[in-house]
Amino acid sequence: EVWDPDSNYIEDARKVAGSFQQTMQELGTSLKTKKDAVAADKLYRRSLTELNKFFQICNEAGGAKQTDVEFLPPLPLKDDELESSEYWIAERKAFDELNDPVRIFSERNAFGSRELRYNLKRFPGATLLLR
Repeated sequence: EVWDPDSNYIEDARKVAGSFQQTMQELGTSLKTKKDAVAADKLYRRSLTELNKFFQICNEAGGAKQTDVEFLPPLPLKDDELESSEYWIAERKAFDELNDPVRIFSERNAFGSRELRYNLKRFPGATLLLR
């Protein structure tokens, strides 16, 4: 989607993106030189705030609503926000299901395709027809 060139969205997004990039560089430098966890945490949270500002600008510029696919949800800044947000709970559940080590291991060591195994579970007597 193309943003309106007469609006301030492009310049605002450019400023916030530059600020975010600067914060990430500071974070990298801080971790390499000082190895200070408190400073790194402050910079990380500042980067999340800047990223949320960028997402807000993008959503406003594109006219995206929360129900749209293009909508960029704000990132949680605290653990309680992460645990109380329905969106992030659903995302975490999907991530955990996709990366479940037991499921991945059984998929790698299984005989036949997933579809074949699923259909055999649905129709347990189907293996008798193969004989």
